[in-house]
Amino acid sequence: MKNYLKSEIQAKGFFKTWIIFLIPIIILSVIGQRGSATIPLISTIASLGQSYLQLILNFAILIYVIQFVTFKEKQFSFSVKLGRIAPKLLKWFMLTIITLGIYSPWFLKNAVNYSLERLEYDGQSGSFLSTGGKLLKYMLLTLYIPIIIITVIFTFFIFDNMYYYNDNNWMAIA
Repeated sequence: MKNYLKSEIQAKGFFKTWIIFLIPIIILSVIGQRGSATIPLISTIASLGQSYLQLILNFAILIYVIQFVTFKEKQFSFSVKLGRIAPKLLKWFMLTIITLGIYSPWFLKNAVNYSLERLEYDGQSGSFLSTGGKLLKYMLLTLYIPIIIITVIFTFFIFDNMYYYNDNNWMAIA
């Protein structure tokens, strides 16, 4: 059996990057949880900051790990710099939030295409061939519409079977 794909990840250099992002993520998580009852706006901002830092951490992990992957004894090269992609990710992240998730297929397309264009193997780079519109169609059919249908069904079921306790008696609301 041939082994074409090989990875020899070394954790010694990754720990610093991981800790740099992990500490602020934990701090923002605590702020988000504690502030939710007293100051909802601060809780929301902390949660958004935590989500963005986790997104950046995922790219940092990808940037670090890809340098140790080889295929047929040739190494991949990845020319993504965290400082260059962070503003782009922030723009795409904010557009996704502003549009209530509708921009998420374009976010995914842009992030994957940006990464593939900078990933080289044997002198060639990749590209993402799908469009945001196609991804939106697939996300609507497989994610959004089923979630809406299930939510509506469960909402009717819950309201139809809802009871409340009043003066030592269980009573139906409807």
